[in-house]
Amino acid sequence: GVALGVIFSDDVKILINIEEIRSQEIAIGQPVRIAVDAYANEVFDGEISEIAPTFDHATRTVQVTVRPTGANASELKPGMFATVQLLEQ
Repeated sequence: GVALGVIFSDDVKILINIEEIRSQEIAIGQPVRIAVDAYANEVFDGEISEIAPTFDHATRTVQVTVRPTGANASELKPGMFATVQLLEQ
């Protein structure tokens, strides 16, 4: 699946929301692929680093933190919009 998120802080992390129905499909350490419009031809590797312990009842989602893990992660800057693709473990 694909989720949209925003990059936060100098310690680069991306916050995304995953639908409650898909929450059983995710795990800490799960690999992801990150894309940003600023680097249209580049893909960034990452992984799920945190999963919130509770669901947002209004949106029926759980907040998930993704951290870039690849050598090119320093190219990602706070405020960029990212598309995150969840990969099979």
